[in-house]
Formats: sequence, structure tokens, C-alpha cells
Amino acid sequence: MKFGFRGHPQRFAIVAAVGVELMRSIATLFLATLVFGCNREPELPQILRDKGDQAGKVWLVCGPPHGKSLDNAIHNKRIVARLNSQFPPGSPASRLDAELARQGFELHTCQDEPTIRNAKYSWKSYGGGLSLITYKVNSENRIEWVTGVSQNTVE
Repeated sequence: MKFGFRGHPQRFAIVAAVGVELMRSIATLFLATLVFGCNREPELPQILRDKGDQAGKVWLVCGPPHGKSLDNAIHNKRIVARLNSQFPPGSPASRLDAELARQGFELHTCQDEPTIRNAKYSWKSYGGGLSLITYKVNSENRIEWVTGVSQNTVE
């Protein structure tokens, strides 16, 4: 059995056309991966972007740890600065609640301390991660303090 295209120009044309289309598909896939696949972070809510340096040692879920100050809570400096700028102490907590819900956070009120609320945002793409915004409100539903942290599972 002989393989070849001598005397069979139609076979050669078909095989060549299939080869060209295959190479074009591979090149398109490669370019799409370069353009869209090199981003190492998912599309995060606006409030979590450009998070800045991290400080603190203790995760703050439902208030400062017993005997600890708010400064000991793990937080990202730029996230906290952004939160304090947009939602300063004394501003209505309903505005912060609405904005966090709009950006896809899950809102919770702490059972043991109903004046403290947190909003969780997690993602699974690019190794996954978790963000937590925690804030305290007064009896008039106004913000007393707010803090936030965002961490990728895989750095």
C-alpha cells in the first residue's frame, strides 16, 4: 500500500485544508489563552480591588477578639481606607448593606452580638479566596466602625 498524493490533487487539497484549519484553531486558542487566561485574579467586587498591605493577626468575624482591640484584626489597609472613605463612622449602615449586596456579598448579622454584621465574598477561580467585611452599628443603625480583609487561598 502506497501513501502519497501523486496523481490525487483533490486528496492533497483536502488534507492541506484540514491542516490549515487545525493550525488556525490552535493559534486562536493560544492567543485567547494569552489574552484572557493570564489574569491571576478573578474579577473582584470594586470594594476589594487594589487591597493593599495586610496587617493584624486575628480574623474578625463577630467583633474584636476578647480583650483585643480592633487593630489586631486582620485587615487590608486600602480596603479599610476605601470603606472608611465611602462609609465613614456615623453614616447609615443601610447604604453599606445595599452596596455590599449589590457587589455580590452574603450579608450576616452575628447571633451573639447583633450590632456586629459581616459580609462574605468568596470565589473558586484562580485558586479561590475569601473576603470578609465586618462592621458595627449603633442603635440608630449607623456605622461605628468597619474593617475588611481579602485573601487568595493560593498566593
